[in-house]
Amino acid sequence: MPDDQRFIIMKNVQFPTAFTTSFFLFFIFLCGFDTDLSLIMLLFSILNVCIIWMVYQVIRYGEPSPYNFGERFYDDEDKKTIPDTYEDNQVIF
Repeated sequence: MPDDQRFIIMKNVQFPTAFTTSFFLFFIFLCGFDTDLSLIMLLFSILNVCIIWMVYQVIRYGEPSPYNFGERFYDDEDKKTIPDTYEDNQVIF
């Protein structure tokens, strides 16, 4: 896939993510004040549609990671995991 097309595809993922996150923060901000319940319920309904739209866009246009959970605990940094001596948990350094 050409790099310019990959950039366009990632733009399709960035806008829904940023919009839905901003809308969610605005919704949480309004819930903290004495806002009319009908407005809160309307925004809650719209927020559910936005979340479904965001998830659809990420599943459709997002790129899967080439690493699995055992290779990289965090996908953006190369942090190795070492086994914990007491339990089956993983410790990250």
